Amino acid sequence: MVHNRLEGGSAACGARLPAEHLCDNAGRFDWTFDSGGTFEIDQTALPGCPKPEVTHIEDQWSVDGDRVTFANEQEVYEWRVAGDELTFTHVSGGCVPCKAINTAKPWTRAG
Repeated sequence: MVHNRLEGGSAACGARLPAEHLCDNAGRFDWTFDSGGTFEIDQTALPGCPKPEVTHIEDQWSVDGDRVTFANEQEVYEWRVAGDELTFTHVSGGCVPCKAINTAKPWTRAG
């Protein structure tokens, strides 16, 4: 499992989210990747934010060299591992909250 704690709103990488989306796209995100190509994301809301409508996502992932593809080619990132940190660099995909959350800072291995 890798996880990242993203506190406050998400304005990373030049992405500006409307105020009504900040609580939905901030908090603690725990990712789990299995070797069969399935990933899961579980979100815990920031203190003071209501529980997001969707707190669990499960979809497919694949790797080709230094690129990882999520959700059937909807989002593509270059990835790099250094020690216990996983870093994503956005390559393609139109999900602004995904790009902001995934690239805000390195993800840290947990467990």
